[in-house]
Amino acid sequence: MKERESITVSIVVPIYNVEKYLEQCLNSLRNQTHKNLQIILINDGSPDNCKDICERYCKIDNRFQLISKDNEGLGYARNTGLQLANGKYVFFMDSDDYLNENAIETLLSAAIQNHADVVIGNFQAVTEQGNPISYYGYDQKYALYQNEDVKNTLLPKLFGSLPEGGDSVTMQASGNLYAMYIIKDQDLRFCSERVFSSEDLFFNLDYYCYAKTVCIIPDKVSYYRTNPDSLSHCYRPDRYILKRKIYEEGCKRLKKAGIYEATKYRFMKYYFNGLRNCIRQESPAVSKKTIRESVSSISNICHDDYLKTIISEFPKERLKSKQRLFLWLLDKDCALLLMVLGQIGLLD
Repeated sequence: MKERESITVSIVVPIYNVEKYLEQCLNSLRNQTHKNLQIILINDGSPDNCKDICERYCKIDNRFQLISKDNEGLGYARNTGLQLANGKYVFFMDSDDYLNENAIETLLSAAIQNHADVVIGNFQAVTEQGNPISYYGYDQKYALYQNEDVKNTLLPKLFGSLPEGGDSVTMQASGNLYAMYIIKDQDLRFCSERVFSSEDLFFNLDYYCYAKTVCIIPDKVSYYRTNPDSLSHCYRPDRYILKRKIYEEGCKRLKKAGIYEATKYRFMKYYFNGLRNCIRQESPAVSKKTIRESVSSISNICHDDYLKTIISEFPKERLKSKQRLFLWLLDKDCALLLMVLGQIGLLD
């Protein structure tokens, strides 16, 4: 007990345009049962009143510290926090989410008991208003990975499930507890999500290659808010280009790490899942395009030779029927039907 209480945990919170959620996030940090915290708030050029809210919390609780900087995105904001972090462990927090009051204590206890370099916590997805979403999340069980199993067995699961499904592990960095010594010794940093659309994936790939023990716990420590204003829900005309870019880069890094063959079908499926979101985003309701323009954009995706090569190499017979149908529609350039299915929510 005394050992745990004496350990400092640094919490890095990038903040941008989350005024209506921020107090709930910060209150959940203030009220943690583990008190030895360094709470680093990174105001990433937020245009609303987030800075004023952060300054108020810094005045009433000296565990909070605020850094204001020009907007560079989530990944670089986390890097700013890492430069200041002095805890034995670091926890990344998204500023529209919130925690159970014993979240850090639960994660830290698991880290100590298992001598773990990473503890992966479970989460509860909630609506914008904070209501639980039963169909979104992971039904994860306790698991411990050590030594070579971390790289060869666990790490591929961060890149998605097998074609048959059912065995992936969340690749989000938020909600997990990381040992700072690996980050410092290996000088690890996040990439920009403006370059690669998932800043978490490559950070975890780099980190897990050095982790000796990883513990997964079933406890729901955080509440993940499905914020309709977040970048993942907003239309971006270059979304497919970014998805392809992260896939190409990911393949290079997996080959360098020596786990490409063990991971390739998982990563292909991850790529296909990302395409569903790209196509949903192209629907007129989201993109504000005409039907003709939406169909044309989806057709351009379908005609990408790179995508067609991946589809041809993927073992489609191992997929469930709905997923096989999606790949068939992509391969046959059924752009209008894909747009309609995306518009009415049948691509999920």
